[in-house]
Amino acid sequence: MNAPDCQRQDELLDALASGQWPDASDRELRAHVAECTECAALAVVATSIASDRRDIEHLASPPPSGAVWWRMQMRMDREAREAAAKTVRRTHSAIVLVTLGALGALLVITRLAGTAWSWLADTMPRPAELATLQHLAPSMTTVVVAAASVLVLAPIVVWLAVAEE
Repeated sequence: MNAPDCQRQDELLDALASGQWPDASDRELRAHVAECTECAALAVVATSIASDRRDIEHLASPPPSGAVWWRMQMRMDREAREAAAKTVRRTHSAIVLVTLGALGALLVITRLAGTAWSWLADTMPRPAELATLQHLAPSMTTVVVAAASVLVLAPIVVWLAVAEE
């Protein structure tokens, strides 16, 4: 930066920075600025900049903290709702896909069951042959009762194992 050509520029800059120019400054400085072109130009530019700064400070007033907090809360609520809606849409899509897959599997199983039933009907013993298999009935009853017991008791045991006390 160049050294000031006028020796009173520092004094003028101090008066401008403190806000004393031109009203609170001494007569000698005002008279000097009226005569010195460099100081006059400095005073005009600095006064214009200070005026613009004051205007901008009055125009640029930040919103109250309560309003900023409220807007932040509203934004967080909106984002939470959007995230929840996204999760619901994904879950709904997954349920629809699983249901369609289950229906397809049911159709395939039904078709296979029809084929298996016709094969089973051909291989099943006739009523006359069932009399010879009657001795297996008590052991088969035991197997059915045991399987039913497992199917009924297994969920209860699992629930008791994971339930909080």
